Amino acid sequence: MPIQAKFHLIAQQDGFIAPFTGGYVRGFLLNKTKEKLPELSKYLHDARTVKPYAVKPLRPIKKKMQIINKGWKINNDDEVVFGLSILDERIENDVMHILMNIDDWKFGEIEFDLDKIEIEKKSYNDLAGELLNARMGITFHTPTLFNIKGKKVTYLFPDPIRVISNLLTIWNKFAPEKIRLPAYRIIEWVSDAIETKSYELKTREVTIEKIKVTGFKGRVEWVVLEGEKELLTYISPLLKLSEFSNIGEKRTYGLGVVSVKNL
Repeated sequence: MPIQAKFHLIAQQDGFIAPFTGGYVRGFLLNKTKEKLPELSKYLHDARTVKPYAVKPLRPIKKKMQIINKGWKINNDDEVVFGLSILDERIENDVMHILMNIDDWKFGEIEFDLDKIEIEKKSYNDLAGELLNARMGITFHTPTLFNIKGKKVTYLFPDPIRVISNLLTIWNKFAPEKIRLPAYRIIEWVSDAIETKSYELKTREVTIEKIKVTGFKGRVEWVVLEGEKELLTYISPLLKLSEFSNIGEKRTYGLGVVSVKNL
């Protein structure tokens, strides 16, 4: 059962942190789980195929991010929020128990107090019943990119085949066996049935563990062609899962954060 938690924090001092905070959030999760359950932290860190979690970076609430000399200026009493999703129901209770019993909240050199936690749960069966309209919009809130097998260069466009292929891999890794999806058939279908109607994108570069990574942000509009509406029963659950799982490479660092809506 995918679960998504939003952690609302209040800064207890002034200070600066890096503008892109996905690495802070990922490190915080891995360090806290390592303190309590080292084997769980090892599973989160070392999973060789699809990682069972995703993060959404820290962002300010009620004000814009103030950047000074390439640093995010945080003031005492500023409100911020970050998100964490767990996709593997086997570890959901352990991870949430750890995170709901933390006394010290610190990112970079700035200490925070926990204000509240918002939790959203949806079973894979619930997601399987989701149905979007034939005209839909996807907004990419953080930089997103796709690897190209066998190449060092990355792919910087929300091509339907790449997006759906990525989400199929995540779905079929963690969903119950009885509702796993026929990946090859769906990808073939997507290539013939989804039209990219419009898009407004820009590239953005972020630093992750001292390495610069470039991705795209913005919005895209897809339309499922007339006569192909049955495809919606397959891609709707995947796109709704994306709001928990993120999309593309480095999901666990907060890249590929998306929202989906009917247009």
